[in-house]
Amino acid sequence: MNVQSPASAPTPDVLMLPASSIVPSNEPVSKPVNVLARPKLALSEIFEAGAQRVSLGGSLAFLAVSAMAGAAETIRDDGDFTSITLGPKLGEWLSSLG
Repeated sequence: MNVQSPASAPTPDVLMLPASSIVPSNEPVSKPVNVLARPKLALSEIFEAGAQRVSLGGSLAFLAVSAMAGAAETIRDDGDFTSITLGPKLGEWLSSLG
């Protein structure tokens, strides 16, 4: 892999790649490889390809917004408020915070 940057640019502490571009390689890199996770690629596959770090980017925020939009549509279309009930795992997590 060849990454070019201007001579005055700071050297990054990590090499970041989208998951779709990772390919197992025996060639060493001088920085840890960080991969942006994608739903169709397992964590084990990312690490087997040589990544040392995995980022989620904004995916958890998009997941939360998607759940919120689904709940809002259910309320609007069906008048059903059951979608605003906390799931058991979230309820446990929140109660463990004190």
